[in-house]
Amino acid sequence: MSQQLEKTTPEGTKSPAATKPRWRISPKLDIHESEAKIDVHFDLPGVRSEDIDVHFDAGLLTVVGKTADRQGPGTRFAVREYRQGDYHRSLRVGQEVDAENIAAAYDNGVLTLTLPRRKAAGPHKIPLNLPAAGV
Repeated sequence: MSQQLEKTTPEGTKSPAATKPRWRISPKLDIHESEAKIDVHFDLPGVRSEDIDVHFDAGLLTVVGKTADRQGPGTRFAVREYRQGDYHRSLRVGQEVDAENIAAAYDNGVLTLTLPRRKAAGPHKIPLNLPAAGV
């Protein structure tokens, strides 16, 4: 995993304040790195784009995807493999990432976040500020 990103959300924890049992599902992800950016791809199957929330606060990048219930009152399942819940994943972002320019795109159940890296300050001359002549 990238040195710039650190996982902070545990895998599949129960949501504490739920009336029905709902799970907080940690979506699977892939991270691709280059010198210029980090791309993070989250699998969010069954989530509509309007039900995705991506936010950044104090170095923590959080993705939440709300899923719609697949059952109505009185539904009886013959087989049930799909876990009912919402996706939630947080990543600690390093200072090398330009947080003001993070971009998000969503296509076919995959959320892609592009985290550009800050350009490192190279060697340069620092001018002296001198008092105005005659002061």
